[in-house]
Amino acid sequence: MPGWNGLDALISLGHGPSLPPVVFITAFGDDELHARALRAGAVAVFDKPIDIDDLRAFVCEFLRGRTH
Repeated sequence: MPGWNGLDALISLGHGPSLPPVVFITAFGDDELHARALRAGAVAVFDKPIDIDDLRAFVCEFLRGRTH
């Protein structure tokens, strides 16, 4: 994405009910980036390398909470 990054893309999507849940995964995460991604609408932020079991657990919990 020349000139863009994942956070730019997330911000451009905007907020609202039409935005699907977004799990933000970054190789360059720090506390500030995590906070900005969450403020932009991400439901979670994970750093690379990602632990697939942690991601799977989060998705299961998230979906469980959304279906009740």
